[in-house]
This record gives sequence, structure tokens and C-alpha cells, in this order.
Amino acid sequence: INERTHIAASQSSLGMALTGFLEPDTRDWMYDTKRDDRGSGTIREMERANVFNPEDDLERYIDTPESVAARHNIDGTVLVSGWVNSKERSDQTVFDMLNDEESPFKFSKIIAFVDDEKFAKKRLLSRSARYSGLLDKLDVQGAATPGSLPTAEALEGVTSWVANIEVDSENPGAALQTLKDIAAVATEATCVENVSVLISGASAINDLTAAVDAIKSLDAVQDMAFTVVAVGDIDEKDEGSRPYCVEDFGTAEGVIAVGATFSRAESLRVVTECLALESGIDKALTFKEMTGEEISNSTSSTLIKGLRQAGYTRPQEINHMLVAGVKNFTKTVDAYNKMLNDIENPSEEKVAAAKEAAEAEAKREHIELTARKLKEREDETKEMAMEWAQREYFKNCMSGDVVGTEEQFREIVWDQAMEEADKKFRIMNRIEVEVVELTDSEKRTKKIEEASALRARKNLSSNLKVFMDDDDDDGDDDDDLDDDDDDE
Repeated sequence: INERTHIAASQSSLGMALTGFLEPDTRDWMYDTKRDDRGSGTIREMERANVFNPEDDLERYIDTPESVAARHNIDGTVLVSGWVNSKERSDQTVFDMLNDEESPFKFSKIIAFVDDEKFAKKRLLSRSARYSGLLDKLDVQGAATPGSLPTAEALEGVTSWVANIEVDSENPGAALQTLKDIAAVATEATCVENVSVLISGASAINDLTAAVDAIKSLDAVQDMAFTVVAVGDIDEKDEGSRPYCVEDFGTAEGVIAVGATFSRAESLRVVTECLALESGIDKALTFKEMTGEEISNSTSSTLIKGLRQAGYTRPQEINHMLVAGVKNFTKTVDAYNKMLNDIENPSEEKVAAAKEAAEAEAKREHIELTARKLKEREDETKEMAMEWAQREYFKNCMSGDVVGTEEQFREIVWDQAMEEADKKFRIMNRIEVEVVELTDSEKRTKKIEEASALRARKNLSSNLKVFMDDDDDDGDDDDDLDDDDDDE
């Protein structure tokens, strides 16, 4: 596992030991900026002869990991706002993720928009920032007043904006108003192409109508893609140490329970990956961590564990949860159950159709079997007829009744040979001979045919004997001439 520099291996191992949840692969390189495969998570075609239950065979349900589509415009200048304002932490992690060489981000400049410029520089001017090349791209800008957003002038030349909004539990509506303000500033700036917003402490937001209105304000900005990621109260658990579920922000399912928490490192991972992924375009999502019995009982937890066991990286995992996720898994299970029910409890129409298909198949098989047996019988009968004709020819030659070639003899007696072979075949295979009563006319015709065949054989023998005798006489004359020559 390729750990990020900001995640300590000892902490990660401890987290796995405590939770028992499979640690994710944090590599970012599994991106494909040339191909859009957002349909890769669609339902597999389940043929009737190859039906399986995803709940019982998760490994079979999950596709082999493939590269995922990244946005084409995550380069140029990115502005980061809402971080590096706390004395308790440096907040360098989000900048490291945007500067990661193995990620699809190709930003040439990273602007930290902060409340206190001097304080932020002290926090971000670290040894790791220097070694990673972050300092070569980093520019720190101070806000006009603490907590204020950048102006349109400050956004000049900025193509991507990553913002952090911390919800005030006493005034949750202010966070939604900040979303609208971000949309207004981005509209005025006109150069911003991507906005990714992290809303932490979103369990205090219960006004779904106001949430939807705030999302619509972002969606109304021309030529700009947005992503909103809402999470619970931030804690310091390790990245990937808890499974999560994904719901739509602004819906009843997307409401976060009061007191629910979410890992800071995981929230940064999600908001940056959603900025990179094509599947994160124009999405407002709620990420909720699983705890207690949910880890072992929830479909989302089972699915994420299966993805990590299959070797999915974090970009691939998050992409799958956005594109397919629990909804697609549930849909596949429902399709399996419906198909199984149709098989076990078919309708009258299906029963009739199945019966008709079975009868047609049986008829086809019967025709094929009959044709195969007839062919085998024909071949075997011809072979026996050849043997019978060969024996008869040898017998007639020994008795002096025929002198012609075997081919000539066989041609004459072939009909009789086939009759004899057919009789033998029937006897060998215990087939009753069907006795057909011939009419007087048929009897006379048969006698004539037999007599004709007999005359043909005799004529052939006679002709061949005459030919042989003539040949012998010619040979004698030659001998006499030779003798005369000798006498002379």
C-alpha cells in the first residue's frame, strides 16, 4: 500500500487494528484523462443460465479495477479558501493532495486564501512542502476581513476553487448563504471552471428547501462545474478507517444525524477526488461514516470492503460509489430476485411458451437423431453390400460362371446386394421385416428384373470367355510363326 506522506503508518496500523476495517489503497494514479467510462459500473447482463445473487457472490459482482475518467480542465491556477486559520493544525494536507504528482491535477499555481497571511505562511512553509515542490507553486493571499470570501478580482485567472465551509450549529443557514455567495462571486469572475466545496458539521442543516436553493444557485452559474460534499462533525480518525455511505445532499436521505462525525483526512480526500473525477461534476453529496453495527450490517460497508479487497484505489472506489454504489447493487439484487421469482412462479403465458419451446426442441432433436441413425444404417448397409458382392464374385469365379472384373460384377448385382445387406442388418439389429404383399403385376415385374440380371451376368461371362479364347488363338499363331522361324 502506497501511503501518503501525511498519514503516519503507525497511526494507520493502529486504526486498522481497532476497527478491523480494510485499509484503502491511497494511490491516485489510476486515472484516465482520455476515456470516459462512467458507464463501467452499470449492471452486468444476467443471462438465465448464468444468474447469481450479488449478496452471496460479491466478488463476482465487482468488476476488475479499471482506470477512471478525470476532468480535462484541472490545471492552471487553483484557489483554496477556508483552511489554514486554526492554530491547532497546519491544514497542509489539502494542498499536498492538490500538488500530488500521481494525481491528475496539473496545477501550476496554488493560492491559499487565508484570514492571516503571516500566520498561514508560517504554517505552510514546512520541510515537506519544500521537498514536494509545493512551495514553488504556493502563493498566500489574505482576506479583506476574517472569514470573508475572495472577491472577483482575487479570482482573476483562477480556474478551480476549493472551499471549506464550517457550519455554525447556532446559525446553520449562514453556511447555505455562503454557498450562494460562492456562486455569485464565481459568476462575476467568469474564469472559474470548477468549484468543489466541503461543508463540515452539516448535521445542523435540516432545512432541505434552503439546501436545494443553495445548490440551484451553483448550478445556475454558466460554464462552471460544481461539487458539494457535506459531512458531519470533523474528528481526527485516519483516512479510510471507517466505511461510508453516499446520499444526495438536500434530500431526506442526505440528512446527517446530530453528533455524527467524519474523519478530517477522509473529508479532504473526498472533496479533492470529487474535484478530479468526471463523475463528480454537478453533484451535491452527503458522506456519512458507518459506526457500530452499521459496519457489519450495511450494504455500503460490505460494498466498500469488497472494492478494497478487489484492489480498487481511492479514486476508483469513490468513483464506483458515485456512479453505481448502493443503488446499483440494490437494483442488481432486485433484478436477481425478480428473475428467480419468474423462474419459480412463472405466469401461464410463460409456461405455455416454455412448453412450446420444449416441444420444438424435442422435435428438432428427434429429427436430428433420426437423420443420424438413417445415415449410420445407410453406411453400414453399403459396407455389408460391398462384402456380399465381393463374396459372390469370388464364388462365381471359382465355379467358372463369371470372368469379368469385380467392379462390373458388382454393378450388375448391386440391387440384390443391397437387399441381402438390408436383411442382414435387420437380423443383426432385431428389426422385424415388414412383409409386403406384392400384386401380380409387381411379381411379374420382379421376375423379369431377376431374369434380366441373370441374362446380363451370363452374357458378360460369355463375352469375356470369347474374348479370352480369341486372345489365346492369336497367341498360338504367334508361337507357330516363331517355330517356323526356328525351323529355317
